[in-house]
Amino acid sequence: MAETKGKRQGQSSDGATAAAAASIASVLGDDNLLVEILLRLGSPVWLVRGALVRRRWLRLASDLAFLRRFRGLHPPRILGHGVHRFGLSPRFLPVPQPPELAAAARHAGRALEILGCRDWVMDCRNGRLLAQTYSNGKLRYVVRRLLHEAWETILPPPPPGFSKSGSNRLFLLEDDGDSTSCLFLSMKCDNAKVYAKFSILRSGVWGMEQSAEIELQQNQHYTVLGYKLLMGSKVYMMSSAGRIVVLDLVAPSFFIVELPAEEGCSRSLKFSRAQRSGLYLIDATGLQLRVWHGDGVGQWALVDTISVCEACNHFNVQRWEPDDGQSVPVSVVAVSDNAEFVILKLVASEIVCCMQLGNRVVDKVDEGVLRNYDASVYPIAMVWPPIFPVFD
Repeated sequence: MAETKGKRQGQSSDGATAAAAASIASVLGDDNLLVEILLRLGSPVWLVRGALVRRRWLRLASDLAFLRRFRGLHPPRILGHGVHRFGLSPRFLPVPQPPELAAAARHAGRALEILGCRDWVMDCRNGRLLAQTYSNGKLRYVVRRLLHEAWETILPPPPPGFSKSGSNRLFLLEDDGDSTSCLFLSMKCDNAKVYAKFSILRSGVWGMEQSAEIELQQNQHYTVLGYKLLMGSKVYMMSSAGRIVVLDLVAPSFFIVELPAEEGCSRSLKFSRAQRSGLYLIDATGLQLRVWHGDGVGQWALVDTISVCEACNHFNVQRWEPDDGQSVPVSVVAVSDNAEFVILKLVASEIVCCMQLGNRVVDKVDEGVLRNYDASVYPIAMVWPPIFPVFD
């Protein structure tokens, strides 16, 4: 009887195991349910590891529509912030990381801090750093992979550009398989005109130099020397007259985009590349942050307003208004792609913080780091999209 009872228990256990396996198979065998499970992994690192399970999981995880949903729920994690002051070596300010991102943060920090006090970070985009460096007394430009410690490429010298009275700058292009592709843009102004000439580096060769010009009535120097963003085949730059000056690299020609009427002539306004199309415009008015989305040619929609006081309440800020009565209380320092993160300076307290716009989570970057006018801070995040494995 004992033997019979043992057999029954064994059969019962085997049946329960089989039922559980069938239940799991019914869930994991359903693409729609599996997609919902993958969406909840919480990090691109875990998504890549999940894609290793089998080809079907990889197919679902690497689907473009799925990746758009995943990024909306889990934006690329900030590994830290680059801080650069003129005449000083760049610094990397790490932020607390889960164990799976600790190594990536260390690599990013080492890749940045190897630069010297005469070097200058010109662009940082999706895991790549473009820097102007000096080696043995010679000026050169290098592209460095922040998450691959030993990866660095020296670029061929760009075209000569305008004289020293102008502004010469390099921008990283979208990484379409050529990690070193970039734009060289040289600008100058003369009386009421602004001039630009540019060339694009692809496959290690600079293309034919092209040029454009535009007549501006106010503060042409501000447009030449001020904030710029490369998005697709256009360079967006601020003017001092409540307008955006846009250089179309394809035409080539300039055109003007009007700002939303509410924005006026703010000098802390920043652009951000939108994931699908258009661009974001982020500005602080008083103690309120405003986020606009535009089509890139003049149509704007206000998509979010955020109280900086409420979002930063946990900092216990003692003073919000600057003593001089003229400075703005909040300044927008930098914005990540897709307007996912914004770096703010609380002027009176000199607190620099990073806000995730999707959930209003705000972390302190540092205090006093932007006391000098010539200092800059920029977020360094994990690359996107994730790099998936290739099955043989």
